Amino acid sequence: MRYRAEIDGLRAFAVLPVILFHAKIAGFSGGFVGVDIFFVISGYLITRILTGEMAEGRYSLMRFYERRARRILPALVAMIAVSTVAAWYILPPLEMQWYGQSVLATALFVANFYFLFRGKDYFAGQTSEYPLLHTWTLAVEEQFYIFFPILLWLIWRSGPRRVFWIIAAISGLSLATAEVLSRIDPGVNFYLLPSRAWELGAGALCALIHHRAPQRENGALAAAGLVLVVGSILLLHEGLRFPSLWAVPPVLGTALILLYAGPSTLAGRFLALRPFVWVGLASYSAYLWHQPLFAFTHVRLGHYPEPAVMLGLAALSVFLGWVSLHLIEAPFRRRGTVSSARLVALSGGVLTAVAGLGLALHLSLGAAGRPAASHLPADYYASVAKPNFPSHGTDWQSCTALCRLVDPPDPVLRVALVGDSHAQDLILPLQAMARAQGWRLDLAINTGCRYTRLDGAREDCARAQAALAEADWGAYDHVLLLNRFSGLYEQEEPKRRAGALFDYADLVRGIAEAGPQVTVFAPRPTLDADPVRSALAGQIERIGVATDFAAHPDWARTVAEVAHLPGVQVIDQAGALYAMGCGDRACFTGHDAAGNAIFRDPSHLGQPAAAQLVADWAALPGS
Repeated sequence: MRYRAEIDGLRAFAVLPVILFHAKIAGFSGGFVGVDIFFVISGYLITRILTGEMAEGRYSLMRFYERRARRILPALVAMIAVSTVAAWYILPPLEMQWYGQSVLATALFVANFYFLFRGKDYFAGQTSEYPLLHTWTLAVEEQFYIFFPILLWLIWRSGPRRVFWIIAAISGLSLATAEVLSRIDPGVNFYLLPSRAWELGAGALCALIHHRAPQRENGALAAAGLVLVVGSILLLHEGLRFPSLWAVPPVLGTALILLYAGPSTLAGRFLALRPFVWVGLASYSAYLWHQPLFAFTHVRLGHYPEPAVMLGLAALSVFLGWVSLHLIEAPFRRRGTVSSARLVALSGGVLTAVAGLGLALHLSLGAAGRPAASHLPADYYASVAKPNFPSHGTDWQSCTALCRLVDPPDPVLRVALVGDSHAQDLILPLQAMARAQGWRLDLAINTGCRYTRLDGAREDCARAQAALAEADWGAYDHVLLLNRFSGLYEQEEPKRRAGALFDYADLVRGIAEAGPQVTVFAPRPTLDADPVRSALAGQIERIGVATDFAAHPDWARTVAEVAHLPGVQVIDQAGALYAMGCGDRACFTGHDAAGNAIFRDPSHLGQPAAAQLVADWAALPGS
């Protein structure tokens, strides 16, 4: 297969928009389509090589996977090695544990499944903090290449002429799947192979066309393809269902360039310009490096960097990509550097070692005893490294109806905990107390749900709200309510905020009228920086209170409305947390006087603080 400089130039139009999109640079709202462009190019090049070998009778599946290993593994392993060193000094233990899980998933080429089941929306702002998020694309490609070479060989044996139409039919089915899933389950649609196979298939179809007949360059069609690619990068945006029919323009544009661009076309000569080819040659490694650079900078600074900083990091990722190309990628691609037999053994050993590293970081709760934390109290990480809910059985983060956690045969008391992720912080200490005292403990925990009219747009919250409206509250002795309302400061207009608090008061009243003792935890303060990250960086003093909704007049009116109801008591959660710290909002950093963490992130508690809140509740008269 002859070298085509315009394809390397096209790679630049794939990698640079992705990097600039992740850097949040204005004008690249559709830069994420660079991934789709990569998929089409990959499908084209791989199929060209495979069909050429099949036609010449020298097809070898082992040689194919050897080429993939030489192409993918060296730069990937180098990036993970350097990223792990950075993570060792930058990431707090819980995030380090998550990082270890992502390392394991990357080594097994199932990172797309990992980030899907972690619930990470690719377009959510928080994903900018995950160093290995971008490896989901490698997982999709490698999963495709487990099946595709075998399928192609089987179809080829039955008759080469059938290959095009069978691949076209499979690709059409995949596109239809993407369109349907984009309306039903956007996460599954975005991350998993069935919705992406058609993009690789589109490249394969272009390769099959060129296998049957020499390339016919066409300036108009090549230019149309370039317009579709550039237009998609500039005009598409993350609010669209993707991939779906919206992905057709960039995929079609890429296919037109692959089919018709060449030295005789303006688009081909433009893409073959030396700067584009230079970037395109280093595109794989540049793609690998950009996300760790962005993520670690974000975590280290405690906020998303300024555009000028992100542009500098984008340029650095391209430079590192070029260095990696020459020092890591190129040597391993040459068979003389590492023999085929040695490469197989080396690849297996390296992937096993990387997977073992990820597993070790997971099992050690993020290497909580790292020397990097030696300046902190000895048990600092013990309070923030553990999960704050039982790690087996029911999904305790989404109990739409009341879920039974502790169920003694003859309970002394029947207790229910109701709320969102802030209430979730109290599960473990309440579970321990319930087991020790012989209580029954039920949970209604729905992350992000406030059980008010503000939840109407979320189906899971609406279901939870309906379930609570039908619950038999008379079957409980105590009901504890804890929700995050601090976000109402910034997110809602006064009328909607007042309406939400009216709904919440109504919920409290309805529960109290059924007979149980009701305890409402006033909202806790939220911090303006991550306390654990700041502690690791030796910058605890920079942390302050961002919001304290408990002091807001709207909340004060709600408290006044419910506090006089029979059987209702209110716990000043903010006051209790300040008392654990310096005693006052003005100096509160989410740490106590000895430097131990009270908060494990800007709004959630470590286990010692959660246990103290539960003890405060248990000590109240009537509790």
